[in-house]
Amino acid sequence: MSINLVEAIQKELGYAPLQKINPNETHSSIAFTDQSVRLAQAAIPATLAGLYKLSRTPEGCEKILSGNFYSDKVNKTFGAEAEEMVLHIATFASVSKEKAHTTCEAIAACGIKIMQHNLKPLPSVNNVRDFFTAQRNNILPYLVPELKTGNVIHDNTIDDSTNKMKGPVSNFMHMIERFFSDSDESITPKK
Repeated sequence: MSINLVEAIQKELGYAPLQKINPNETHSSIAFTDQSVRLAQAAIPATLAGLYKLSRTPEGCEKILSGNFYSDKVNKTFGAEAEEMVLHIATFASVSKEKAHTTCEAIAACGIKIMQHNLKPLPSVNNVRDFFTAQRNNILPYLVPELKTGNVIHDNTIDDSTNKMKGPVSNFMHMIERFFSDSDESITPKK
């Protein structure tokens, strides 16, 4: 699977290409002038970070796989932090909370549709977890630091700039990280 979920959603929903954010910046230095560009830049990676975080537990993967995930996706993705995350996105993009919420709903639906299309016909909990693990390094470079997404979803690795860096050494370190993450956190129940 060599799909980049951020780019696939951006294209599917008709947004302009997102811009990677310098991992050393505490504020995005890219000038976003158009509200729809700002909204996509904030909402796509933040919503995918929420789905990534949700996929870290078997219960979260089951939620993503369940048919009832299709209603109220934002609250199911972000849980108790949904309102705060939507408010951060709305503020950054200078749009209403309703517009930010609707956009995040569409992004979550599109992300899950793309995931299902790229997984075998009856994906397992482990397939969902592996899919979002593989997408993590595609998501992080696009996260807008002003949103403080990791803080909101209670995952301090999301906002850590070292996780967003690219290059031969960083990519090698991320590969090692994924290897140990996969071997230490198997979500297959032990018998």
